[in-house]
Amino acid sequence: MENKTATYLKYAIGEIILVIIGILIALQINNWNDRIKAKEAQVQILKSIKKEIQVNKNQIKNVFPYHNIIRDTLRILDIETLKTSGVNPLGFWKGHQIFRLRTASFQTALQSGVMKDISLELSESLNNLYTSIQFYNDLSQSVGNGIYGINLTTEEGILQMINFVRMIMEDVNYSESQLLSDFDSNLEEIDAALTLY
Repeated sequence: MENKTATYLKYAIGEIILVIIGILIALQINNWNDRIKAKEAQVQILKSIKKEIQVNKNQIKNVFPYHNIIRDTLRILDIETLKTSGVNPLGFWKGHQIFRLRTASFQTALQSGVMKDISLELSESLNNLYTSIQFYNDLSQSVGNGIYGINLTTEEGILQMINFVRMIMEDVNYSESQLLSDFDSNLEEIDAALTLY
């Protein structure tokens, strides 16, 4: 009987060890699958952010030359001469053409927690870029609010518009040139990060 009990205990301990090993293997496989899913989520969000940055970059590239023309023209425009010449000083004006840049992919990355798994350098770089984008979007809203409040049916309104646009286009031009540079560096960083996955 003692021999049967010892054999049974050995068998029971062996079964327990096998069950524990099976559980540990299942946990390891589950952790491995979770890491794969997390990496896939990181890749997807980085690709989405990259696409969003490319769209924003194209928007800025399309309006940047026009904004340079406005800035440069208004730098040399002599308001006193305009008052007496009778020339329409806004003949070149096609509107401010400052668009809101997209931020949805970055906001999704922040809210989903995926950003915590991205390298600190890339995360900081993206955060700085999107802070600049927010400044540009705020600037866009300020320009719209400032322009649409001016009465352009009077000479005083036209001069007010010229002075407002002259002042604001310096900020717009600087912001756009900085964004174009930041877009390129962030796209390079994202491409480098994507090669690691």
